[in-house]
Amino acid sequence: MQTDRKVIYHAQKKHFTGPRRQRILIRALIVFIAAAWVYFLLLFLHEYLFRIREIKIEITDRTKIKTVDLASAVFGELNGHVITPFFSDSLLGVHPAKLEKILAHNFPQLSWVHTQILLPGKLSIHAKERTFFVHACKILDGEEKNDQKNVELPKRRCFYIDREGIAYMAAPETTGMLLPKILFDTEGEILGEVLIDQETAQAIEKINEVMLRIAGIRIREFLLMHQVPSEIRPITEDNFQIYLKKEDDHEYTAHILKKVLKEEIGNKKPRLEYIDARFGNKVFYKLR
Repeated sequence: MQTDRKVIYHAQKKHFTGPRRQRILIRALIVFIAAAWVYFLLLFLHEYLFRIREIKIEITDRTKIKTVDLASAVFGELNGHVITPFFSDSLLGVHPAKLEKILAHNFPQLSWVHTQILLPGKLSIHAKERTFFVHACKILDGEEKNDQKNVELPKRRCFYIDREGIAYMAAPETTGMLLPKILFDTEGEILGEVLIDQETAQAIEKINEVMLRIAGIRIREFLLMHQVPSEIRPITEDNFQIYLKKEDDHEYTAHILKKVLKEEIGNKKPRLEYIDARFGNKVFYKLR
């Protein structure tokens, strides 16, 4: 009776002996020595070339930002992107464009940031702090009508505006600033956007100065409306609005308003809702 017989062969472990084993050990030793050489070379270069020995920070127009805060932010960024724990203070971890973006985000008071690597071991950061111009708030629905003073409204969203007209940082609704507050009705994202152009900024400063000096009118707020970008509407401390055009001769207008308030409106001033001074010598007004 025949039966099938299976023959099973077991793989035998290879034993490296003699010259072959020596070659493997030599190769492993060469790899180890090469890796160690590269590592110690990096340590050498780090110590004498890439290790940050000095962070030079220059901030133009600095008023509030401390250089030590910028330096701390730089080292904080480096500690999060290191090759080994030994290189946490190395220029190898510095990416200038990325670092500039991070600093600009963390310090919105900065107008711009420039980072430069200077070997050996020096990191130069040059920045410019924004020049504050005015405090601005987004108006709420119905707030452009100054008869809403007795109605309780939600808090406004407010921002600091720099000399370039950019809303660079959120602000409290009340700041105690000397220049009147700006009210605007711009929709969408506000931070980082240009809210006030140079023509408007100059007009605001001029109107605020001449109205007080010539007509004795104290302005509390300036209303800017995107539907009529050529106009500025000051809101006075006496709670009435003045309709003006940006390109008008505001000093001449102030003389006209002084005369109208004294000779025509007189003791009716508390009931005054607005004065329309957009048409030269022709001035219109409305009482409540």
